[in-house]
Amino acid sequence: MYEGGLKKQANKYLFELTESCAEIPRAELDAILERFCSECIDGGLFAEHRRGKAGNLPFQLTKLLDEYLKRQSELNRMPHMRWAYQLFGRYYNPHDPKNEHPAYDILERAYNHPERDAKTAELFLEEQLIELGFGAHHFPDGCCIERSAYREAVALAEKIIAENDISRELADELDYYKRLYSVWYEWFDGGKQGDFAEKCRAACPEWEEIPTYYYS
Repeated sequence: MYEGGLKKQANKYLFELTESCAEIPRAELDAILERFCSECIDGGLFAEHRRGKAGNLPFQLTKLLDEYLKRQSELNRMPHMRWAYQLFGRYYNPHDPKNEHPAYDILERAYNHPERDAKTAELFLEEQLIELGFGAHHFPDGCCIERSAYREAVALAEKIIAENDISRELADELDYYKRLYSVWYEWFDGGKQGDFAEKCRAACPEWEEIPTYYYS
């Protein structure tokens, strides 16, 4: 229905469907939702279904999934904790407006779980890289994270790489940020002497300066 442009009819159908789910025994409904997550998240049935892309799914469906995955996450079940993170990501979850169940915390618990899988390790490493990318995105005007946060992110990323079989691409991305921050701290601690961009390009040829816009 969505693909055919019949969004209102599809939403009405989904609303009625989710309402009827209240009549299904919990164990049976949980089995249905578990199969959905397994086939759609792990099975790749939704090509666009990536981390934090719950908005690509109908609201009524994500409400059901949110309730289900919250319960499973409270029981520290895997891969349910990873699924919760993949569905709602690190950003706003409309079903958790007060952020009482932070996605990052759930992912961290998933990583420390005895049954963690390769995808969980990859996602947790990506979180550290996102933090480093955020901190550097205003160079040379400033660093958006504290030095202690940089050190913690690097240390945790190195730990994840040491403990898991991580792709060369992600390992190289960490190496890039380490080189970039090394240039930043040397330049910053030295009183910002010299051309930062020139120093960056020497140590990090792949670095591209992001234009800064000022408004008066």
